[in-house]
Amino acid sequence: MQLGNKLIAILSVFIFFSMNIPLETIQSTSAETSEDNLFQPVQNMYPFNGYNHHPSNPSFNAVHTDLIRTSFHGGEYSDDWIARANASSPREISNIVCASNETILDEHNLSDYNWIWGQFVTHDIDFTLTQNGRVAFPETLDISIPAGDEWLDPFSVGSLEIPLHRSIFNTSTSNETVPREFPNSITGWMDGSMVYGSSLKDSNWLRTFSRGQLKVTETDQGEFLPLAADDDEDAPAVSFVGFSASERYVAGDPRANEHAGLIAMHVIFVREHNRLAEMIMSQNDSLTDEQIYQLARKINNAQMQRITYSEYLPSLGIELPDYEGFNEAIDPRISNEFATLAFRMGHSQITEQTLRLNDIFEEHWSGHRNLSDGFWNPTEMINTGGIGPTLRGAAWATQAANDIYTVHDLRNSMFGEPGFGGMDMCAIDMQRGRDHGLPDYNSIRASLGFDKISNWSEISNDAEVIERMNIAYPDINNADPIMGMYAEQHLEGSSLGESMHALILDQYLRLRDADPLFYQNDPEMIPYLDMVNQSTLAEIILRNSEINLIQCEIMFAVKDTNDMECYSNDYSKYSGPIDKYNFQSNAELELEILPINLVDKTEESGLDFLTITDKLHWSAYGPSIATGDCNNDGFEDIWIGNSYDQEGSESPNNTPIDFFLMLNDGNGKFTDFTESSGLDTTVKTYLGASWVDYDNDGDLDIYLSNAGMYNNIEIIYPNAMYQNNGECQFVDVTQNVGLGNLGHSSTSSWADYDHDGDLDLMSHNSGPIVNQNSTLRAETDILYKNLLSESGTATFEDYTLESGGVYGTIYIPENDEIGIGDVLSYASAAAANPSAQMSVKFPQLSEQMNLEKNGTGVSWAGLFVDLGDDGWEDIFIGTDFGISPIYKNMGDGTFISHTEESNLMIHGTAMGLDAGDVDGDGDVDICQSNFGPNYLFKQIGEMRFEESSESSGLNLGTSSMSVTWDCNFVDIDLDGDLDLWFGSGSITPYTTFSYNSIYLNDGDGNFGESIFTSDILHPIAKTMGSSWADFDLDGDLDLILSESNFGLKYFENDAAQKSESKWLAIDVLADIDQSGVFVTAVNAKVDVEFTNNKIVRQIVKIGSGFSGSKDSTIHLGVPPEETVESITITWNDGSSKVIENPSLNQYLVVQNVMDYPEIEENNEELIIEEASQSSKILPGAILSSLIIFAIISILNSRKSN
Repeated sequence: MQLGNKLIAILSVFIFFSMNIPLETIQSTSAETSEDNLFQPVQNMYPFNGYNHHPSNPSFNAVHTDLIRTSFHGGEYSDDWIARANASSPREISNIVCASNETILDEHNLSDYNWIWGQFVTHDIDFTLTQNGRVAFPETLDISIPAGDEWLDPFSVGSLEIPLHRSIFNTSTSNETVPREFPNSITGWMDGSMVYGSSLKDSNWLRTFSRGQLKVTETDQGEFLPLAADDDEDAPAVSFVGFSASERYVAGDPRANEHAGLIAMHVIFVREHNRLAEMIMSQNDSLTDEQIYQLARKINNAQMQRITYSEYLPSLGIELPDYEGFNEAIDPRISNEFATLAFRMGHSQITEQTLRLNDIFEEHWSGHRNLSDGFWNPTEMINTGGIGPTLRGAAWATQAANDIYTVHDLRNSMFGEPGFGGMDMCAIDMQRGRDHGLPDYNSIRASLGFDKISNWSEISNDAEVIERMNIAYPDINNADPIMGMYAEQHLEGSSLGESMHALILDQYLRLRDADPLFYQNDPEMIPYLDMVNQSTLAEIILRNSEINLIQCEIMFAVKDTNDMECYSNDYSKYSGPIDKYNFQSNAELELEILPINLVDKTEESGLDFLTITDKLHWSAYGPSIATGDCNNDGFEDIWIGNSYDQEGSESPNNTPIDFFLMLNDGNGKFTDFTESSGLDTTVKTYLGASWVDYDNDGDLDIYLSNAGMYNNIEIIYPNAMYQNNGECQFVDVTQNVGLGNLGHSSTSSWADYDHDGDLDLMSHNSGPIVNQNSTLRAETDILYKNLLSESGTATFEDYTLESGGVYGTIYIPENDEIGIGDVLSYASAAAANPSAQMSVKFPQLSEQMNLEKNGTGVSWAGLFVDLGDDGWEDIFIGTDFGISPIYKNMGDGTFISHTEESNLMIHGTAMGLDAGDVDGDGDVDICQSNFGPNYLFKQIGEMRFEESSESSGLNLGTSSMSVTWDCNFVDIDLDGDLDLWFGSGSITPYTTFSYNSIYLNDGDGNFGESIFTSDILHPIAKTMGSSWADFDLDGDLDLILSESNFGLKYFENDAAQKSESKWLAIDVLADIDQSGVFVTAVNAKVDVEFTNNKIVRQIVKIGSGFSGSKDSTIHLGVPPEETVESITITWNDGSSKVIENPSLNQYLVVQNVMDYPEIEENNEELIIEEASQSSKILPGAILSSLIIFAIISILNSRKSN
């Protein structure tokens, strides 16, 4: 066999040289070899979005403009503008009409190149998007599957459907008087958008910006489409990512990866552009990158236009009138009829098998491919010979006839096995026509100038076709137009019936004659017309692939190599340089315009100092943010955590980023105070931090969570406690106070859980995770009891065991030590909610199922607040890869597991937690951010919750695909309810990217997703820390982001500057040990009641969110047309104060001297303090003799000094 192959190869070479028909390539034309340099800059180019191309109608064929109708709308308003809404199910019709046991081949021997090119070129001019994933509440038009359907309902379920989302429509249409119309998401001009994109953003991504080249991926099989990183959301869209290995080989059109033939065509024309660019550069090296790119683009697009009009359309038997130049009066817009009928014509022309042939046109070693095996699988193509085998097979294969029949794989197993997700393209094509409101077949005929018919025999002499159509459509005036067109007898010399022929001719004629830059009308193309006219599709394939022999008339199949007359003696492969990806701000994203703005003030704030140059790599840990006023000047300062790659695999140099202490000077600027702070900057592995006054001296100390015992138990990075001297200068007191947790710590949460007048610590350990081999090591959390009230000195003891075992894992240590579990694996599991698709494989878990409710030992967040409203601080631990446990405080210094009783036995991948009242019912709800859709737990009874994310409107937008770290309840728009913030971002090469997201509350706990500025959702940013606080003290909440690959971003909120804005900010303080020093009243509840009787509860807390402490000030706006009836503040000793009808738009400071049952001192006085903007007024009037309060009103939105 090998000898035979060699002989055939030698014979083929002999044939090449003996033929007197050499391949003419661009390199050998007289124009290129002349002394005059023809390669000069061009000025007139197709606009990438299509706007302003037509001289009198700028919007013609522009992106997102509506398709036109050449017939009438066939739908009714009562049916949501669906045509033939009550007709038989398209699947039922498909079973009658489209099913066939054999494939009838095209009568004119059209090759597979015909339908491949037809799809390729129509992807240049039409793409109507579906609503799925693009609107909040997508409409569906699912196709009923008949009970017992042989292929799609083999088990006779009887209720199955083929899922189909309706197309996106122009929302200014679809009302009682205006029928629904559909926008084209790409340009409608023949401008090569499938190669170059339909937006400047996409086209820029596809370029290298060097030598005029397009990006490619270097493979063993030659240059391929550029491969986008999983987290690169700047890349042009790719349809159906995830059908194979989630690879994203990117082209100008999202559908490029659909099947092997289409991929090959895209690769050929990317290579051709780069070949042209290299040739232009070699001929005229004075041209800039932009000039080379635009000239190569113009010539390449002209070649594609020529192929369409001189090869593709004539092969179908469509002959256009002679070209007479641009006609401004003609309307070139894409018609709905073309987009929904002719666009889909190729589905009937596809055969069951994709032939793959080697260089002597025998079956390739990797075999042929069934159609069902070839969808969305570019990597498989690269691994089995590249584009060559597919291109040879397309030249050899004859396509199916344009008729009523659809091959099995397209009709029963498209994108899935029959009965297990397979779909029916024939049925879908009919249903899409109904969705788009196409009238019946007879009406379409009439619009094209043909007589209506009354019997199927008038358009066909095929008895079987007539019989099937009569059964499917007893009323001929209710027939789906696409099936009627398929049923038509073909015109003489054409592979199409008269209606399809006329529809295609009309569209391409209007496109040609109304295009001012059609290649035969473009003056700048005159020097290159000879080159373009010589560039047949066969020749372009030969010079951009390893193929050296093919038929010249490539639209017609040839099975004898002796009849393949086009050849090439050049065996070299075209190649071009690959430049590093160019990441730019995604300023062209369409964003919802809202009445408030978050303005990027990073540069002005001084937070732009953190420069990270390599955008493709990132740390898996940090940086996080902790917010607190460490020098008591009234302005919130920030601690920025380290950023480091714990696995050493994500970042090329694995160089950790230092932590920073940034002081807020109150004038919109932050100053780096790190070197003067006394903090040990040699440590590079701090992930989380909490600002806390652990020693009750009136200033904020800082507790830092460190990597502990990570990979090497002999190398330990313990947590650290730093004591503040009041001026943001710190001393390491870790050993003195006993807080050197050796675990792999993530964060901490603080509360006076035993009500003895000092703050206790819950230190959370995540255990190290290794993504590369999907393993982790569980570790226990530690509850430290503060002994300040007992001993007079703030020292801590491990009380985890004594408190009832709040370990956050199934592993229970024997003594006061960290419980370190075995190295465990985690894996995906079948689950409806992707947040639960990862779970830890515990050894012998079946014997310990009652312990699963205690968590996984991978803790990322904690809430240490009173969830049950009984006055005692409970503990909720956010653990990864399983159930997040909740522990109820019994009021005696102990806790019991309450996860089952709280209805929280829900698997998730918790990263962040927060608590607040989102539905205005006076109790606290919980948000949990996940590696996947996020959770919203609404409290429905005393410490009993219901997961309500879907019913509340969450997870319908970007957060449904998120890797979310931080969640935060904040009133972003000052309308009197708590909105939801999700800080998101991938962290490793093994995760996908997701945007930050903001969900605005409607006041009743229902949410709608909104994005404020493109900078907040930077396409490739990895947000690891975020903080909402009133950094400029103007009454609204500003935002600081810390991104592991872009550094810090500061966004100033202008909500308080709106004339109608109303708000309150409340600092709740307490003298918790009766020392005369007031500190933050951790776990105080603040209930704001509005005049509409809604009550919104917030809790003063330390440790919510992800790996950092949030602002402890309570912020809340006031609903429009309402005011604040009262503010009720309840401290954790049970004392409370009601402030009625408070003045708005100011800061309040409310103080209380605590009286715990264990403390016998009397504190029964009431004092009110009031302060102006610049000075405090000492206590004046005694209003009561029960409790000491101080309310300090700060006017003009300023805290006092």
